[in-house]
Amino acid sequence: AVWKAGGAFVPLDPEYPPDRLGHVLADSAASVVLGVADTLTAVPVGAARVVLLDDGDIGRALEAESPASLGGRPTRHQLAYVIYTSGSTGRPKGVAVAHGGVANLAAAMRPVLGVGVGVGVGVSVLQFASFSFDAAVLDVAATLSGGGTLVIASAAERAEPSALAAVIESAGVSTASVVPSLLSVLDPATVSGVRTWVLGAELLTAGLASRWTPQARVWNTYGPTEATVMATAGPVDAGIGPGDEAPPIGRPLGNVRLYVLDGFLRPVPPKVVGELYIAGAGLARGYAGRPDLTAERFVACPFPGTSGGGGERMYRTGDLARWTPDGQLSFAGRADEQVKVRGFRVEPGEVEAVLTRHEAVGQAVVVARQDGGPDSDKRLVAYVVPDDRRLHHQHSRRDDADLIDSIDPIDPIDPVDPQELRAYAARTLPEYMVPVAVLVLDALPLTVNGKLDRAALPAPDFAARVSRREPRTQTEEILCGLFAEVLGLEWVGIEDGFFDLGGDSLSGMRLVARVRAVLDVEVGIGELFGAPTVAGLARCVGERLGSGSGSGSGSGFGRPVLAARVRPDVVPLSFAQQRMWFLNRLEETVPGAASAYNLPLVLRISGALDLAALEAALGDVADRHESLRTVFPDIDGVPHQQVRHGDAGRPPLVVVRADDMTDGGGTAVDRMLAAQLATGFDLRTDLPWRVCVVVVGAGECVLSVVAHHVAVDGWSMGVLARDLERAYGARCEGRAPGWAGLRVQYADYALWQREVLGELEDPASVLSGQLAYWRDRLDGVVQELALPVDRARPVVPSFRGRLVPVSADAETHARLVGVAGRGRATMFMVVHAAVAVLLSRLGAGDDITVGTPTAGREDAALEELAGFFVNTLVLRADVSGDPTFAELVERVRAVDLAAYAHQDVPFERLV
Repeated sequence: AVWKAGGAFVPLDPEYPPDRLGHVLADSAASVVLGVADTLTAVPVGAARVVLLDDGDIGRALEAESPASLGGRPTRHQLAYVIYTSGSTGRPKGVAVAHGGVANLAAAMRPVLGVGVGVGVGVSVLQFASFSFDAAVLDVAATLSGGGTLVIASAAERAEPSALAAVIESAGVSTASVVPSLLSVLDPATVSGVRTWVLGAELLTAGLASRWTPQARVWNTYGPTEATVMATAGPVDAGIGPGDEAPPIGRPLGNVRLYVLDGFLRPVPPKVVGELYIAGAGLARGYAGRPDLTAERFVACPFPGTSGGGGERMYRTGDLARWTPDGQLSFAGRADEQVKVRGFRVEPGEVEAVLTRHEAVGQAVVVARQDGGPDSDKRLVAYVVPDDRRLHHQHSRRDDADLIDSIDPIDPIDPVDPQELRAYAARTLPEYMVPVAVLVLDALPLTVNGKLDRAALPAPDFAARVSRREPRTQTEEILCGLFAEVLGLEWVGIEDGFFDLGGDSLSGMRLVARVRAVLDVEVGIGELFGAPTVAGLARCVGERLGSGSGSGSGSGFGRPVLAARVRPDVVPLSFAQQRMWFLNRLEETVPGAASAYNLPLVLRISGALDLAALEAALGDVADRHESLRTVFPDIDGVPHQQVRHGDAGRPPLVVVRADDMTDGGGTAVDRMLAAQLATGFDLRTDLPWRVCVVVVGAGECVLSVVAHHVAVDGWSMGVLARDLERAYGARCEGRAPGWAGLRVQYADYALWQREVLGELEDPASVLSGQLAYWRDRLDGVVQELALPVDRARPVVPSFRGRLVPVSADAETHARLVGVAGRGRATMFMVVHAAVAVLLSRLGAGDDITVGTPTAGREDAALEELAGFFVNTLVLRADVSGDPTFAELVERVRAVDLAAYAHQDVPFERLV
């Protein structure tokens, strides 16, 4: 409509910050702003006339207009649109494109899209690019001028791979022009109707291309905004493999000429890298209102034009390229500092200019990093040096000391908050230009020549931001793995924010796709933005599955709330405690068995130890956790919980002085710790933990805490260490620890567990239903894996165990991540499959059964509670039939997910 009226358009993205939109309107001198009320609320339109298309009066006026053509056609030199791209000065620059470039683009790309007069009429083409991005011009101009149908994806659909796939399938889209990063989060099986993919704006890797060429024709394209969207196009070889070189970017479009030149504007031979220049029909007019910048980038072309004469211009792209022997172009990187991030051109200087406007920043450098390898996404990282003078002056004013206006550089008084700087940048810049990380440096690294040493800029350590909060549920454990996998980290805690650890909207799309694939649950990018932590997303998953706990089991629907309960006269043991109590009684006469279930916590203390404060702190911890002051007497052979109170519930503090450090073949400390650990507990009468302090020397002690598994698990030992540290610190200051009370105690959990699972005799109970699954699943299971051992299995167990760490290098880890992604599995499932293969090849047969622990803390109320919650799942893998590893991963995935869905059944009921 704008073109038919003889005008040119300037697209405004309502998602951009108002400051940027205001600059675009003012710089372009737009006289009319078209839009709807909701999107224009915060836009500073200035003196421009506003036409609200959703206004009733406007609608009636439009209906009254004649549908006849206004007459007249735009000339090839007439302005068609102005699109703003990132500018190095800190302000975006407007690229002015004429109708001749648009017409040439449409004519050249119609055959690629499969549309044209008499050919491809009715072909549906996906409109994926935002209208503020110049790629939208290709979709609109080429499709509509060729008689095709344009299928416009909404912003919400563009952000959700599953929603976009649904649109593609339902609308019968056969051609789609998208960025390669979108294909990385789409499943080829969900968009099988697309026969042609036109890719551009980002580097296309061979690995990604090879996933799609078997089912569709893939075109790789290249072009800057200054050349009317595209300058080259070429089909990707259908036989390309994951290990091949990146596919070329094609050949010049019709009426477009490309030159690969050296620093003296001389053509370079094939295979030699040079800077790419573009000439011909697609060139833009230049930069609106910027004749200086236009003259800098649009230079005189020294080569004859199509008419054989001179006087034409060519555009200096700043990109490096080389000609291939068959006449195609191969992209070789950037010659200047401009970068492509998620398909958008970004001038780091614009981001730097915004950051240095912050009062706390003296210097800023922004770079695009690709620390995850050549196939990983580029991410913007900012490095800032605080402005000590400004910080000091600001601090002085706040202290009403205006007379003290020091200009001497000093250590910053106010710290520079990286997250605050990211938020500051987000108020001015589009989301794709906001750095994923801001690193604060004392000084920027320089080369011997005094220039910025970019190679010395440190990579952001997102792992250092990880909270280490352990997952409480199976869903949280899976999500922790998926977060870490997508972000390229070894570990992610449940309270860590996805975007705080370097995630962006693109990697977020990849994450939600992985969550859907692994957990078979519909979660969108909106949920991730609303709940960006593992814990928050787990709650969303739980709600989708009908379980408020977020366990992912689906069996928690309608469960009673875990809360403090009225205690009966006899409190039963939990199922896990029953197992541990039985083993304790059964093996109390077996050598070594008494200490088999003891868990140690050893802390070395430097400095003076306040024994009175420590003893009081131990009492505080015991008062906080009933499980530590519970004994288990039995009535007619049936054990029950008996919680002790007062001094009877506090462990005695044993203090030993280590005078002899070497006698007996080891230190006194080692002997004392070994003796503490080797001594068992009589669970009927003994408190389930003991504490000993070994005084090594002046100002040095070792604190040993040994607890029985009936009262704690591995998670609990971390809880005890934190609580003891806090209580001791408070007692040293002469006060009680000021912690909030726990919502429940372990006895409440035991009663709740019985209520939730029900009784085995009740066929309608959760326990009975899940146990039926396990009976079927474990029917005929091999009782003992037949492995080729080098010695006979002893008749009596020795209870000696050892931890054997296994590590994988970065390349192996990356390949495992790839296997997991292709198999819609987690890393745990891939490792499970690998272990099954290993055991089978060692002679264990085709039916491989292994055990794995689960945390069992499905409710947030249990997170800070000491107790025995862990359960063991039996995972059975079938490796028969000579499956490929991908097929085995698929089998293992089904087994593991089913086991997680039935994890409530206590292990002792399975064996």
